[in-house]
Amino acid sequence: MKRKKRERFDHIAIPNSTLRRFREQGKHTFSYLNMKDMRIYDRGPSTYQKIEGYYRNDFDKVCQRLETFMGKFNKSVADIHNSNMDCAYDKDQLKSLAIDLLALQTMRRPELYKSVMNPAVVIPKINYFESEYARIGRLSYSTVEIANELRGVFATDNRMRNFFYGMPFADMREVFSDKLHFEKFTAIINYIPTEIIATFLLTPFHYIKHGDCYIFTLSPRCAIALIPNNIYQEMGIGDVGITTVADEQNVLCLIPPAIEATDYCENKHLIGERYTLEKAILIMQKDTAGKK
Repeated sequence: MKRKKRERFDHIAIPNSTLRRFREQGKHTFSYLNMKDMRIYDRGPSTYQKIEGYYRNDFDKVCQRLETFMGKFNKSVADIHNSNMDCAYDKDQLKSLAIDLLALQTMRRPELYKSVMNPAVVIPKINYFESEYARIGRLSYSTVEIANELRGVFATDNRMRNFFYGMPFADMREVFSDKLHFEKFTAIINYIPTEIIATFLLTPFHYIKHGDCYIFTLSPRCAIALIPNNIYQEMGIGDVGITTVADEQNVLCLIPPAIEATDYCENKHLIGERYTLEKAILIMQKDTAGKK
């Protein structure tokens, strides 16, 4: 008797490997802030927001490849920083990696997929184009067949998901990462030294937008930042390999944009170390009091 093939369980948006890096020392769980009740909870990485067979195999392979690279990259940065070694890297390659990660993590948000694949929006468009082809006398059997196949995509949530994540990653990246927008950006590595207690937060998108900058969190103390060239030049960084965060205030100023990054998410969570999550609660409480 053949054994039933076991389906894999996919982490919907935040990779298991990233979640594991957010476990505080000596713990098997990581902490997250539920924005709805402003309480901090602990959760095991292997059980956080998973659905059986959520992604198509090809897309899942892209996720795994970039997740593995993120882990290796984060470890290399930590080793270099802890050893006080000089670091040189190709900024163009780092920039390309950052754009890939931004695109991938934007695509992995279920809110985006549901917005793009909204039947109430897409099906009327299919109907319109079919009727237009009929109006101008170009309606054919193959046109009707294609229209019906597209309508069939919206029959179930699983079909819609498979259709969306069945597109090649390269094609999806072109849609969800504007190359022209990032032409005048420079990529740098940000690292928070251990003497600073506050650390980076992990948002539902895996990154935040702070002003005109994009900050992609790799771990509590490491991030890749995409910075407009004019700001990069003003910073006077030069060819420094790893940019060390100067003080706690430079970390805490990233909390409000991290909170804002949860605005359009169904599960409004912020993942991080308790010290910084408690700072986030204080900021939200202050904002709430100020609005009354």
